[in-house]
Amino acid sequence: MATPTALSLRPHGLAEEPSDPTTRRLHNLIPQTWQRGFPRAGLFKTMSDGAVCLAALAMPQHAPRFLRLGAAQTSHAYGPDPEHLVHVIDLHPTVAGTGANGNSKADEEATAPQDQDDVLVFVHGGAWGSGKPWMYRLSAVGLAQRLRARYVAVVQYPVYPASSILEQRDCVCAALRYLRKGAWLPPAQQTVAAAGKTKTRLILSGHSSGANICALALLQAAKAGRRVADVFVSLAGVFDVAAHYSWERSRGVHLLSPMGPAAGGDESRHWECSPTVLLQQLPPAPAPGAVSAVAAFLPIVLLLHGTEDTTVPVTSSQDMALELARHGVAVVTSFPAVAHVHPVLELMQEWKEGAAASGGPCCDALLLWHQRLLSSTGRGGAGGRFQAKL
Repeated sequence: MATPTALSLRPHGLAEEPSDPTTRRLHNLIPQTWQRGFPRAGLFKTMSDGAVCLAALAMPQHAPRFLRLGAAQTSHAYGPDPEHLVHVIDLHPTVAGTGANGNSKADEEATAPQDQDDVLVFVHGGAWGSGKPWMYRLSAVGLAQRLRARYVAVVQYPVYPASSILEQRDCVCAALRYLRKGAWLPPAQQTVAAAGKTKTRLILSGHSSGANICALALLQAAKAGRRVADVFVSLAGVFDVAAHYSWERSRGVHLLSPMGPAAGGDESRHWECSPTVLLQQLPPAPAPGAVSAVAAFLPIVLLLHGTEDTTVPVTSSQDMALELARHGVAVVTSFPAVAHVHPVLELMQEWKEGAAASGGPCCDALLLWHQRLLSSTGRGGAGGRFQAKL
């Protein structure tokens, strides 16, 4: 991207997108009642999901692996709504056969503690008003492989207008509680987990609006004195809805976006959906090197965000990192020169442990972070201080 001139800079220091003059002009021409009705009628969802489907047709090279993973997927209900589902894939399935002790090899493998038994819980984005779990299947698997997780659990939840941001937050909370209980595991693995013989961690991750509702879920649980995830990996997250609404207004798309109505339809309520603002309202850590009351229940955090992101500017993650650090949370930031969708596209590429090519700058950052995470905290848990910048 060309270096912006002083006249073209917007609040976050990014140059205008070529489409911005058009969207601002349309905002002034189209009646606002029509613009507000666009997301409320579900038209944003139809348009966005349709665009993703068309984009998928342009990438046929991924189809065999996508279908193979889909066939291995099992779905489990975490709530009463038909869309309250987690779609689970075991990346290291057992193989039937006879083991050395006369039991089936499947039984032996299911009951033995695994080196790669972590669960990667992925929450898709889509501006709170679009997106389907299958669209992120390959990316979630790619992230799990790079973080050496055994299971992938992609969370499905109703999007706006069927649900608000806070209701989506509650869906993530419910899904995490369900996954923690382990009822979705094979029976033999449930027994091992109940006996405390595994070292399983829940790694929560979300992209864009998905990262927002993940952070909201983590904060809600932490304020109640509960830790619902051990690690949080944010990909281009939105953490201040009021600031982002101003950003969308500067582009002329704030009324077409589902964010405003999904956040309650009233700008005075945007703080309720803004993790950065919610952290600002809580007492910070009492001293350098200490943690605040809420931070004691928050996980280790990686905030990965592209500096060329004109959909959600990188300042969203920068400000969130500052607030987390103020509370003593172990937080790492990585800001490669990529755009908003780039982390998702990188993670779609097939990759195996030890492969020479990681897939790109985002994947490089993830691999380095995970390597340092293991050496800092040990394989068994998520405790310890781990604070740096990649």
